[in-house]
Amino acid sequence: MEHQPEAFQQKLFDEVLKRFSSKSEAINALAEILSVNRDGIYRRLRGDTFLTAPEIQRLAAHYGISLDELAHEDTDKILFYYSLYEQDINSFWDFLLLLNQHLQEFVKQPELWVYYSSQEIPIFITMMYPKLFAFKMYVNGLTTWHLDFLKDKPFDFDLLNPREQALAKKTSQIYCTINSTDFWTLSLLQQSLSQIEYLAMEGRFRSFDICHELCIELRELTRHARLMAEAGKKFMPGHEPIQENGVFDLFHSELAVTNTTILSISQRRHGLYNAFDNPNFLFTSNQRLCLLKEAWFRKVKQYSVSISVHSSKNRNHYFNQLENKIEKTMKRMEYAFS
Repeated sequence: MEHQPEAFQQKLFDEVLKRFSSKSEAINALAEILSVNRDGIYRRLRGDTFLTAPEIQRLAAHYGISLDELAHEDTDKILFYYSLYEQDINSFWDFLLLLNQHLQEFVKQPELWVYYSSQEIPIFITMMYPKLFAFKMYVNGLTTWHLDFLKDKPFDFDLLNPREQALAKKTSQIYCTINSTDFWTLSLLQQSLSQIEYLAMEGRFRSFDICHELCIELRELTRHARLMAEAGKKFMPGHEPIQENGVFDLFHSELAVTNTTILSISQRRHGLYNAFDNPNFLFTSNQRLCLLKEAWFRKVKQYSVSISVHSSKNRNHYFNQLENKIEKTMKRMEYAFS
């Protein structure tokens, strides 16, 4: 049944109509998008006239609707999209531009709220710290994107050019406008600390000073994250939180957070992002799976400890443990290089 034209067309219109508060408003918008009069839209809504292939594509593109998912929504198939297939990553700029474009579209969703679970530092927060972000891009360039120009190149802080660092900053500023509930573990810094230590032993740093500076910036990031949790708001380092900043509702969870997972909830639709060859990701807007994941997040919240706003004791305990991990790594590397 789902492959019959009239049934598929009805599903498409049902998805479009969800975007509007009234049918009359939807009719006017559809008439403009499809360049037909109101009577032509009513005939299409009733099924008296079938949409043409270009009209279907125009509606799907304009409203961000997956035609594949519409065709398979009554089956047990779930379609995922892989970010790396959108564009080959041949430079840091390629990745940053793709991520920035995604985020700009992402924040256009009305009444957007995000659930964000992670065992490592969210990339949007790392972007606030140029030296640390350059290091993370260096690691990703070596291990995920296999950028040839990095093969025998030692790391240095000027790896990203000013244009790339500026775009990273703009992207993190957009992130600061998003309302979210976040779940972090005590392993949040472990990957970054292990990467610093490993590449130091591999001779990828010209001096121990680079290791030291990376750890110092990681400590600054941790302290800024503590300030954001205290304010319950996302904001850039060196600034004060303002009303326009996004909510930062942070929880400490050790029971269920196993991978970077982002669930977006809005009036328009839900979307689910899962890290796959981090920082690349898989994405689906399958509503059944998104609703299942939303229920999962709500259950995880029940078994997590709030470390935002009024939870000063829990917050200090959590972030003190993170800072202790940094100090131990710094001392261990100082001993190794002495």
